[in-house]
Amino acid sequence: MIKRTGNISKNKIISRRLFILIAAKIGILGVVTSRLYNLQISEKQKYEVLSEKNRIREWKTPPQRGIITDYFNNIIADNKRVYQVHLSLEDVTNFNNSIFKIKNIITLNEDDIKKIYEKKEKSKPWDTLIISENLSWKDFSKLNLYLHELEGAKPVLSTSRYYPYSNDLVHVVGYVGDATTTDIQNKKINGETL
Repeated sequence: MIKRTGNISKNKIISRRLFILIAAKIGILGVVTSRLYNLQISEKQKYEVLSEKNRIREWKTPPQRGIITDYFNNIIADNKRVYQVHLSLEDVTNFNNSIFKIKNIITLNEDDIKKIYEKKEKSKPWDTLIISENLSWKDFSKLNLYLHELEGAKPVLSTSRYYPYSNDLVHVVGYVGDATTTDIQNKKINGETL
């Protein structure tokens, strides 16, 4: 009788321990499963963006091109310093508010704003958007003054190609620029058939 009650109490202890161990395993499995669900389904969009951003990062840097002169040392093509404002889309929480503030600081007309929204639609959430490509020094310094109020805005010093005799010598120098839709439809750029 004593052995039998001793075995029964040992079996109860073992079965209790086994129950506690199984319950702990089920609890850990539930926590891991809920965390995996949270990462893969609930926060899918966030991690897709971060993954894509980690995979590819585009940096658009303007090429530094040489100065072209003629026989008499007159400059035909030169590099000119331009002042730009870029907007980092991943740093902006309210795009409309940021554009409104930038519009009040620098001179942007309705066509410029429409083009900015069109560029934004084509951009990825982590891209940098060029708001204005050629600011005056007055607008650029004003932008730097109010930079603390603009989230995601970055003043950028860049270079641009400058052709002093663009109307006369552009076909010789080799003008580099984006073709407009009418050029593509006509299959002509600067009067030359493609």
